[in-house]
Amino acid sequence: MEYKSLSGEVKIPVLGIGTWGMGGEFSKDYSSDKEDIFALKTAISLGMTHIDTAELYASGHCEELVGEAIRNFDREKIFITTKAWEDHLKYDALIRAAKRSLKWLTR
Repeated sequence: MEYKSLSGEVKIPVLGIGTWGMGGEFSKDYSSDKEDIFALKTAISLGMTHIDTAELYASGHCEELVGEAIRNFDREKIFITTKAWEDHLKYDALIRAAKRSLKWLTR
């Protein structure tokens, strides 16, 4: 796997897995949870340790699925990028969004 350096010590895999559509699109859909978690676990096992997600995806359910998928992996080897919704870009709203994302990712 090829990596890019973000700073002196932080390196991110150049290849990752996007999660749009996992757990639903704009609303929660639990019908494919097992398959989505399996896909994420398989990707991680194959070296795709960069996971891209967002609080918007499936109203947060996608981040819950990512949290479930990474549970038994070495967290130090997984790089998660998430995005805040455009209405959450002011300081207080961004902090709340980040805390909510962390909660979903660590359930």
